[in-house]
Amino acid sequence: MPNFCEGLTAMLTRRSLATGEVFGAEEIIGLGQALATYTTAGAWQDHAEDWKGRLTPGRVADLVVFEGNLLRTPAERS
Repeated sequence: MPNFCEGLTAMLTRRSLATGEVFGAEEIIGLGQALATYTTAGAWQDHAEDWKGRLTPGRVADLVVFEGNLLRTPAERS
């Protein structure tokens, strides 16, 4: 299973985890779009948007708890 934090950091920085080199800097996305990629878009790709992908009553969820405010965390530490 992919590491959520590594994937999130890669979307926010486009920096290779192996080399530190930035690839496709013009494709950097914001935190909101990156989180949607893992949640609503992921559920849609699974054809499961009716029962997962959002934190609403009756849906399943995997949770990630971050220390501190994710909106104030530098992308390299996401």
